[in-house]
Amino acid sequence: MEPSCNHAAIMCASAIREDSFSRASSPECRRFTPRARGKSTDGGTLTACLFLSKVSAMTRLPHGQRPPVHLIDIEAEGLTNLALGVADTAPQVSELLLHEIARAQTYRAARIPPDVVTMHSSVEFVDEASGVDRTVQIVYPAQADIAAGKISILTPIAAGLIGLREGQSINWPDREGRERKLAIVKVTQPARL
Repeated sequence: MEPSCNHAAIMCASAIREDSFSRASSPECRRFTPRARGKSTDGGTLTACLFLSKVSAMTRLPHGQRPPVHLIDIEAEGLTNLALGVADTAPQVSELLLHEIARAQTYRAARIPPDVVTMHSSVEFVDEASGVDRTVQIVYPAQADIAAGKISILTPIAAGLIGLREGQSINWPDREGRERKLAIVKVTQPARL
C-alpha cells in the first residue's frame, strides 16, 4: 500500500533525523524537503518534515525490535496533525506518536483487522513492570476522562498502544522516560459508521 503524503513526509523526516542519507535523499523524500522544491505538496507534510528533522535533541526512541503498527488511513492523518500541533507543549509524546505513525501500515477503516487498537477502541493490556492489568479506551484529548477509563492519545501509554494487535507487546517509555513493557490482551472495536 502506498503511504499517504503525510506518512511519506514523516518517513522522510525520520530519515533526515537519523542521518540516513540514502533514505533522506531518495526521490520520495526529496519532494518533501524544502531544498528540493522550495515547498511541499501540502503545508502539513513540510511542517512534519521540518519538525522531525529538528528533534534530535528530544527524547530518543527506545532501540530494539518493535512490533508492526497498523492504522486507519484517516486516523493516521488526523493523529499526525494532532501530534504536530502539540510539538511545543508535549514534545516527547509528539515525537513518539509521529514515529509510530511513520512506521505504520495504513488501511481503510473497513479493512483494518479487528484485533488492532484504533481510536475509540477499548484495549485490555498488562503493564508488565507493575503487573497491573488495565482496560482503557483510546480517545482524542477533548474526550479524555480517566475516571471513565478514557485516555487521550496524547499520553505515552496511548501513543504506545495505538496500532498494535492482540498478543503483541512493546517496550515503551513512560512520562519519566523509563521503559515499560506493555502487552495487549484484548481489543474491542467501536461501532464504525
